[in-house]
Amino acid sequence: MTAENDNYALNESRTSGLSEVKTSVRLPTGVVTRFMFAVAILTTISIVTSRRSLHVDLATSSYHARNQVPLPELETVTDTEITEDGPNINFVRDRHCEITHNRNISQCHAVLSPLLQSKTAWHFLGDFQMGLLFNDLIERYPYDITSVRNATGRCGFMNYTQMEPAKVWLPPNSNLTQGPIAYGLEHNYCTDGAGKDPSRKLKTAGGNLMEFLFVEFASDVEQQTPETNTTQETVALYLKRNQKEASRDDSVCVVNTGLHDQALCSDTNTTCMYLENVKTYLTLLDTVCGHIVWLGLSAVREDADRPQRSFSLLKWNKGVKKILQGSSFLETSFFVDIWEHSLTSIHVDNVHFTESYYDPIAELFAGLV
Repeated sequence: MTAENDNYALNESRTSGLSEVKTSVRLPTGVVTRFMFAVAILTTISIVTSRRSLHVDLATSSYHARNQVPLPELETVTDTEITEDGPNINFVRDRHCEITHNRNISQCHAVLSPLLQSKTAWHFLGDFQMGLLFNDLIERYPYDITSVRNATGRCGFMNYTQMEPAKVWLPPNSNLTQGPIAYGLEHNYCTDGAGKDPSRKLKTAGGNLMEFLFVEFASDVEQQTPETNTTQETVALYLKRNQKEASRDDSVCVVNTGLHDQALCSDTNTTCMYLENVKTYLTLLDTVCGHIVWLGLSAVREDADRPQRSFSLLKWNKGVKKILQGSSFLETSFFVDIWEHSLTSIHVDNVHFTESYYDPIAELFAGLV
C-alpha cells in the first residue's frame, strides 16, 4: 500500500449506518428530514473541531557570546499568523509553484526561469535527501564538468570549506532546538548523518559552479569557527568569503531542512523553535544568496519507530511559506511545493524515496542551471 493510501485515504462514511435505520424503521417524512439535518450539522461540527491547530511556542533567538555580531531583530512567527492569515496573493502567483502528482514541472519552470535562468552559482543546502537530488542533477547536467572538490566523509566539512575550527566546541542549546543529537554530538565537527555523498563543489567549462553543502538542521552547532557558533552561520561566512567566484546577485541557494528537526520537536514539545530557526537561517543566507529557493518538505511513510509525522511537516511547510511571504524575503525567495508529488512516490524508508522521486525535481533545476 502506498503512503497516500495508507495515511491519507478517506475514512468510511460517517453516515453509513443511516441506511440501516431507514430499512428497519419507516419514519415520517418530517422526522427523516429533521434527522438528516441534525446529522449534517453534527458531521460539520465534528470535522471542524477535529482539525488540530498548529501550536509552536517561538522565543527570540539568542547566541553564545563569542563577539558575535547580532542579527537584525526578527519577528516571531505565531500560531495565528500561520493558521489564519490569508496568502499573499503576489507571492502565491509569482513566487510559489508545485510539482504535481503527475510529475509536471512546467509551472515551476515558468515561475523560476525569468529570474534564475543561467545564474552563475547554485548552492544546494540540506541533508542526505538533498544530496540524492544533487546526484540526480549532476547526472542530468548537460555541460562538461571541469573540476570536482569533495569533502572527506562526515567529519570533513571544516577542511572542505577551509574554515578554522573553534578552539572550544560548544554543545547545542536545548532551549534553542539545536542539533546535533547523535553522532555529531559525540564527535565534534562531524555530522549526525553519515551520507554517502558529503559536501562537494563542481565547476563547468562555462565557468559556472554547483555545490552541495551538508546542512542537517535549521539550527545546529556541528560546525563552529572562532567567528561563528552554528553551522548555519559558518555556511553563510563560507559563502561570503567565496563571493569572488560569484556575486550575491548571481548566486542561488536551494534550501531544505526539517526532517532532522522533527527529532528535536516531538508533537507535544511546546518549545519547538523550528520556524524561528528557519527565519534566522534564511536571514543569514539572504546576505550571501541573491535568490533563495525553498524546497518544501515531503510526506513521510509514518514508521512507528521514527519521529517524523506528515501532519506536522505539512504545518511546517505552511509556516515557512508565511515566513517567505514577509517583506524581508518576498522579492528574493521562491517556494517549490513537492508535497503532492511525494504522496504518489515510493519510499525506501520513512523519509527517503526511490530514484524516480528525485527525477522531476532534478530535471527542473537542470533546466535552470
